[in-house]
Amino acid sequence: MLALLAGGANPIVWNSAAIGLRDLGDARAVPALLSKLAARTTEGARGTLIYALQAFDCAPFVETLLDRAITRNYEVTREAASAISASIWSGPEA
Repeated sequence: MLALLAGGANPIVWNSAAIGLRDLGDARAVPALLSKLAARTTEGARGTLIYALQAFDCAPFVETLLDRAITRNYEVTREAASAISASIWSGPEA
C-alpha cells in the first residue's frame, strides 16, 4: 500500500491506500502520508490523507497540521483540526 500511496497519481488510488494504511495501524506509514500530504499534486485532495494520519500520534507534526488547518479548504481544515485536537487532548496511554 505504501507504493500505491507514493506512486498514485489519482486521488482515488492514494485515498484508498491511505485508508488501508490507517486501518493497518502501522506507524511506518506516517512518513509516506506526510510526504504525500506535502506533494503539490495532492492540493485540493488532502482531507483523507489527514484523516489517515489521525490513527497515529500526531504530536510530532502538529505544525504541519496547523498550517493545513489555517490555510486550506474546508475538509482539510476540519480533519487537521480534529487531528490536532486529538493529539492535544489524548493523554499518555495507560
